[in-house]
Amino acid sequence: MLAEQVGQTPDDFTCPQGLPAEVSAEIRCTLMDGGVNYGVTVTTTSVDGTNVQWNIQVDEQPM
Repeated sequence: MLAEQVGQTPDDFTCPQGLPAEVSAEIRCTLMDGGVNYGVTVTTTSVDGTNVQWNIQVDEQPM
């Protein structure tokens, strides 16, 4: 999913914690691409047992 949004696989992706398996749970993460850091919002969109789906939104401007 990240590669689709930034056009390539990022150099690094870190989150301060795991994303809770609860619909609408949200965390902020950091993506590094080409030495530039971007903020990323990861939101849980659905939970079905152990199958968890999420949405990733990369900030338009670097940090």
